[in-house]
Amino acid sequence: MEKTNETMDSQIENVNTVNDVANDAELAQDYLDDKIKEDDSFADYVDEGIKADGSLTDYLYNETPAFVKLSDKYEDVLSSAYTMIFVGVAGIIVWFLLFFNIIPMGLDPASSWLMYSVMGGMFIIFVVAGVVSFMHAKQIKIHAQEQDKLIEEIKAWAIENITKKDIEVEENDMPQELVYMEKTNKIKEIIMHQFENADEALAYELKDDIYEAIEKK
Repeated sequence: MEKTNETMDSQIENVNTVNDVANDAELAQDYLDDKIKEDDSFADYVDEGIKADGSLTDYLYNETPAFVKLSDKYEDVLSSAYTMIFVGVAGIIVWFLLFFNIIPMGLDPASSWLMYSVMGGMFIIFVVAGVVSFMHAKQIKIHAQEQDKLIEEIKAWAIENITKKDIEVEENDMPQELVYMEKTNKIKEIIMHQFENADEALAYELKDDIYEAIEKK
């Protein structure tokens, strides 16, 4: 009976290990599959873990929000703005040449007005959309500069202040992949605690680079 309890405690500890590690759906799923193959009863404890703690489900389905680097977004929006304005202006030039019959199309004058109206309206919309995108890009650029400054501040602080001791974990028989995930998860939690304006997605994005820098110290 005592041996059975020890086995149960060990299995529950394995489930808790998965719950505590960082968000890596594929690795967590592989880890659970291997454990279930070793012991069919482990599946029951996985089910209990999901019922008791939704974080296990988070790991399996990777619910960590995606990080958006605003400087990259700025470049994309700016590129789209240039493209839309170019297409719009080029289209208006073609429309002008067609409308004044500089490039003859041989269309029936009674029905050509519909085509010209649609073409003109469409190209004007392109130009307007391009201008709006430029204005949006300008706003993104301001926030991108703030984000880049925050990223540099977080990296500098973390590398200087977080030590290997701060992210130590009890490895036991834990696979090295899960050890790595748990350590980087600790880094993420420290960052979010120290920097209130750093959201989870940003901390998750930076944790791997910071971990490598800490290991090199």
